[in-house]
Amino acid sequence: MPIPTEVVGSLPRPSYLQQAFADYDAGKKSRADLTKAQDKAAEDSIKLMEEAGEPLVTDGEQRASSYAVSLRQPPPPKKKHSLTLSLDSQHTLSPSE
Repeated sequence: MPIPTEVVGSLPRPSYLQQAFADYDAGKKSRADLTKAQDKAAEDSIKLMEEAGEPLVTDGEQRASSYAVSLRQPPPPKKKHSLTLSLDSQHTLSPSE
């Protein structure tokens, strides 16, 4: 019998992504290296949620370097999907073209 679940926020970062963030901050890895690790972690998170039967699948916020600034600095769109976020009636946030 399945147990109803819902993701409410981020998933824990895998150790390889934690290390990639640390190496990037220390100047040991390039932004491209960090992005590659973030993409892998996002794909792993999506696969995990799909296998668990989650009705709403996200990337687990694996690309966020800091949850306080991640909404102000959206990543560039990687795929054909894009999202515009309405912060309030006067402000919106969309990926740059």
